[in-house]
Amino acid sequence: MKKMPFKIKNKRKFILISFVSSVITLALFYGLIALNSVLDYQITLVTSKSIDNTFIITKEFNLKANKESLLNKIIVFDKANSPYGTSFKSKQLIKYVKCLENDILKVTSDKKYYCNDEFLGVAKDYDSEGKKLDNFVFNGAIPKNKIFVFGTHEKSYDSRYFGFIDINEIKRIQI
Repeated sequence: MKKMPFKIKNKRKFILISFVSSVITLALFYGLIALNSVLDYQITLVTSKSIDNTFIITKEFNLKANKESLLNKIIVFDKANSPYGTSFKSKQLIKYVKCLENDILKVTSDKKYYCNDEFLGVAKDYDSEGKKLDNFVFNGAIPKNKIFVFGTHEKSYDSRYFGFIDINEIKRIQI
């Protein structure tokens, strides 16, 4: 039997505390699973540097209930038709919604992006592997049922490159 690196004064108390801690941990774990199945909440792990959160709690997106509250929310959406889609482990992307339908998007000649005159960021010419990037250029009101999404990292693959997202592509939304 391996010796403990510290001396236990009361072995029964130690065993009891260990047992109670394990029971509480299991109860929390199974409670989260039950909560997920009842409320459809999900803890989403963000595995890229595209946004600054590591974990987010999301729920299924309901167009009627959530359309008005999209701005600055994190969304999970399908982007399988991306020209860069094969380099992603997942066919879903996670980004912030930065511009909604009827908002005014402006792209300058030096690739700076603005929504309603608020600076969003600058597009890159090349990706991290040295491939030439096509930048999405649009000036005017965002079309109906479309949104413009952005990551927080300067090298985020987002609407600067693939354009608008149709709101029907949204799968989950941050709560």
